[in-house]
Amino acid sequence: TSQPAHPIKLRSEEDLISNFAVHPIRKSGRNSFTGITIGRAADNDIIIPVRTVSNFHAWVSEEFGRFFCYDAGSSYGTGVNQILLRNGERHPLDPGVRVNLGDVSATFVDAAGLFSWLGARLLLLRP
Repeated sequence: TSQPAHPIKLRSEEDLISNFAVHPIRKSGRNSFTGITIGRAADNDIIIPVRTVSNFHAWVSEEFGRFFCYDAGSSYGTGVNQILLRNGERHPLDPGVRVNLGDVSATFVDAAGLFSWLGARLLLLRP
């Protein structure tokens, strides 16, 4: 069996703002929730230490080979492609979709999309 992944934790709000980061969507083993949890609290799978992100803000689940984002009753809201989700409401996460968690914005990409994006930028670095 594989070891649980370490939770993703950005050290500060400045880390989040000043550094581009890619975070895999996977369970950390720090909670018993079925989905991948996102929030400020230390027991989330993805930890985002930003004031506008609730302790347990949202979760992501894979259902029939497709990812979905759910709002967990967050104070500042969860949006997917500018659609504000209500508590427990879900929205599919298709590659390229924008996800907003309070003031934090992210883009959901699958492996193929990430490699394509990286490849386009790496080509610029070649002599």
